[in-house]
Amino acid sequence: MRRAWHLGTGRAVCDDETLTADRPYAPPSPSRRSWGLCIAWSYDEPGRVGETLVLAGDAGSLGRGTGDGGPRVHPWRIRPGASELRGPLATRRISRDQLWLEGGATLTVEQRGKTRLLHRGAPADRVELAPGDVIELENALVLVAVRRLADPPALAEPFPSFPFGGPDPFGMVGESEPAWRLRGELAFVARREGHVFVGGPSGAGKELAAAALHALSDSRRLVARNAATIPASLAEAELFGNRRDYPNPGMPDRPGLVGEAHGGTLLLDEVGELPESVQAGLLRVLDAGSYQRLGEAQTRTSTARVVGATHRDPAQLKHDLVARFRHRIAVQGLTERPEDVPLLLGHLLQRATRGDRALERFYDGAPRVTPRFVQHLLLRDWETHVRELDVLLWEALRRAEGDYLDVAEPLPRAGVSTDPGTLGPADIRAALEAEDGVVSRAWKRLGLNSRDQLRRLMKKHGIDA
Repeated sequence: MRRAWHLGTGRAVCDDETLTADRPYAPPSPSRRSWGLCIAWSYDEPGRVGETLVLAGDAGSLGRGTGDGGPRVHPWRIRPGASELRGPLATRRISRDQLWLEGGATLTVEQRGKTRLLHRGAPADRVELAPGDVIELENALVLVAVRRLADPPALAEPFPSFPFGGPDPFGMVGESEPAWRLRGELAFVARREGHVFVGGPSGAGKELAAAALHALSDSRRLVARNAATIPASLAEAELFGNRRDYPNPGMPDRPGLVGEAHGGTLLLDEVGELPESVQAGLLRVLDAGSYQRLGEAQTRTSTARVVGATHRDPAQLKHDLVARFRHRIAVQGLTERPEDVPLLLGHLLQRATRGDRALERFYDGAPRVTPRFVQHLLLRDWETHVRELDVLLWEALRRAEGDYLDVAEPLPRAGVSTDPGTLGPADIRAALEAEDGVVSRAWKRLGLNSRDQLRRLMKKHGIDA
């Protein structure tokens, strides 16, 4: 029989050859965070990228088809309130029982089939993975270790539907837990009053998040400006406007950004770069919507919702400015959601090659990239995130010679790792200080296997980067 399962309702939701009367399936517990391997690349089934092979219990077998009995790892499309069990892997490049998985503090992966298991390019019979670690079944699959709820609860507020793995109506791409948490927070805040502070690293998508917030709130207009580009001498006039001929003869009458955004949304990107004197005037707007144009004595009122975005830590900004924002939203970078990188790669590659006859061979419904290229992206320490990914993609397109995008460098090999139990608070603080508090570099200095190991140690010892 061809069917699939929805955890919340127990009803069939799609047609796939998964379950039979003599092969009952016990789904993962909806409240239990399970280990899984997210598909980042597939030679034979590229449409499965983004699906997660979920370990329902403590151990299970992963491979082609329904296997030869015993506990089985099944592929899911995980979404809040609508997780969907998919059909078994069909690629003949792997065995029916290719891997044996065991979940615990780490995910243990043992090779049992004929296809070689590779960890950072090196053959391995058995590896232990932390979230974000990457393995390859040679020339068949690239998989990322994750820990997720197999059936997360529905969002508190509805979010517009869109195809799995593709961009949502606001251009945001991602099926990871952080991506859906962001969508849920945007939908919740959009329908409630109050100014919004959006934080996150440069290039992570704060502008898209702010635009989504505006669209979901049904306000009339969106006025956006990067505060870092406003000259200090003109900041007050740009923000609050001026009457005609003030401060210089011939100056036109201008409403200012606050006035233009009346009844809508004012997005101030890099809001912390505004001069402190201008921030003081912005406090009145945030408190009561009141402001004064240059050269006028009267007070005006704007109903604009202010969305302030910045890549800086809120602690680095004026505390009285940040305190005026009722809602706080954090946009996570690619370091925190590596399983979204292949989906973003596909979206950016489709956009780059659309209508370009010289490049269209690299996207024919799915990205034509080598498994090594994908793994390089998954193992990268990102600095400018989606912007950086776009640059790397164009570099690969410029260098490309065959029909697949690739990189020339070998994958970084997994070296001898440090036992986390041997590291004390002083070791961790010293490494963080040497790397300016950047966790994505400090874990390598300490000789750990992943940044997540360092984060767990930091949490254990109460250390804040």
